[in-house]
Amino acid sequence: MTAGRVAVIGAGTMGHGIAYVAALAGFDVRLTDSKPDALRFAMGRLNDLLAIAVRRGKLTEQDRDAAAGRLHAESDFAPAVLEGQVVIEAVREHLGTKQQVFAEIDRAAPATPCSRPTPPRFPSPRSPRPRGTPLVSWACIFSIRCTP
Repeated sequence: MTAGRVAVIGAGTMGHGIAYVAALAGFDVRLTDSKPDALRFAMGRLNDLLAIAVRRGKLTEQDRDAAAGRLHAESDFAPAVLEGQVVIEAVREHLGTKQQVFAEIDRAAPATPCSRPTPPRFPSPRSPRPRGTPLVSWACIFSIRCTP
């Protein structure tokens, strides 16, 4: 039995790391990326991480197999996010890319009224701010969906 479905958008270092932790926690994970090679590499790396955990005695083979069974590569964006209770974006830190990803999430799986998050406001790197004020990076933004 799984704890629910998580979609992770972006299969780079951060994305596949999030997918790994979510699968170990019992979530059914759909990992997606616009680059097929990145998705293949991430799935290979996830298998390596699980094997290392077994070798180090952190996981049993049964736990490894269960976690591996919860990790799924999805090359098509819409099916990856459609039934996710949580959608996590882990794409590169580029304003246009993030805006495109959030627009695609809205098209593929519109939020229900009870889960509609306030849309993130991405500040321009050139926007005025008091000296010494940190610029927040939106590394992961969660969009939680209601389930019946």
